[in-house]
Amino acid sequence: MPDFEKYGGYILVGDRMRFFTGEATPKEVAAHPYLGQKKKQAEVGKHLPETRADVADWASVVPEPQLQAQRKAGYFLDLWHWRAHRSNPVGKSDDQVVAEARYGDEGKGPFFNNWDGDKKQPLLMLDPEKTGGKAALGWDDLAGGKLGFDDLYYLREDQAKPFDPKHAWKNGDTLPRRALRAGEGSRADISVHGLARWKDGYWDVTLVRRMDTGRPLDDKAFADSRVYTVGFSVHRDAFGSRWHYVSLPQRLGLSRRGDFRAARFSGAEPKWEQDWFTVTLFYPGQVSWPLLNSSRHAGAENIRKGIPVRLRHSEIQLAHYGIEMEFYDAIRRQWLYTLLAGVLLIAGFGLALNLLLARKER
Repeated sequence: MPDFEKYGGYILVGDRMRFFTGEATPKEVAAHPYLGQKKKQAEVGKHLPETRADVADWASVVPEPQLQAQRKAGYFLDLWHWRAHRSNPVGKSDDQVVAEARYGDEGKGPFFNNWDGDKKQPLLMLDPEKTGGKAALGWDDLAGGKLGFDDLYYLREDQAKPFDPKHAWKNGDTLPRRALRAGEGSRADISVHGLARWKDGYWDVTLVRRMDTGRPLDDKAFADSRVYTVGFSVHRDAFGSRWHYVSLPQRLGLSRRGDFRAARFSGAEPKWEQDWFTVTLFYPGQVSWPLLNSSRHAGAENIRKGIPVRLRHSEIQLAHYGIEMEFYDAIRRQWLYTLLAGVLLIAGFGLALNLLLARKER
């Protein structure tokens, strides 16, 4: 994935992405013969540039045989998505893939919607026989932050039973929107080692997966002595979607030099004696791959030449650019107002000067 090695997650941000200004509407996406009608996508999400005939047109998906050939050739990204609530209580990370769209791997993920659309009610409730008498969570406990890691703050499939609308529900009873499960198949390949916990302002999370899962269309296989390009993304303050912090691409060496290096170990887990490697994250704003390749971006020529972003920009520069693009319309409007005010000021000054000179000539 040479473009990912050079530009990281920027290459995934295509035309009219969800939650961007001017995002494609659900109706437009649903009408698309491949993304909407066949793949049941509801929005334009992350995708790779070469899955589109025109990177500036989200709908220009290349023919399906070409997509299949790309996937077999390894033109996809392996996305490990650990979630503090939707996967951590069952000791899992979601395993996904990004190609012409963002998909879950084959199998079942660690969560599903706890809603019966036909009956307009939850699918599951807590099973009191398995939860110490609880049929639901308490809203006051949740909203007041009174629950800890050792408390029941989630709805797990193996601790639940079908929802009973005739149960003696009381005010404040709360059922989570997501029900959790261990998952199955390729999508359940990544597990949490030990206990992932929040403490002293940090999450301490260790994820484990086989070096080679045997699923070449879903996962990247790892081999010792190779170097891999990875990127990091973190959501905070309960925000989702594009409101996250990202890193520039980093080189991970397996028993080789890279930006940081992984070493073999024996036993159940490493001794964690290596120095920490710190990755700087920044907010990218509404910066898309089509924008970066257009005349609006002064560095578009450098991208055409294949010059990596790390040779041209620091994280702080990219953060500033991201904020500028986030408020581009407001900044441009203010700039036009300022320009107009400046022109009027100069014109008024010139008019006043002419009137003054004319008065002196009299």
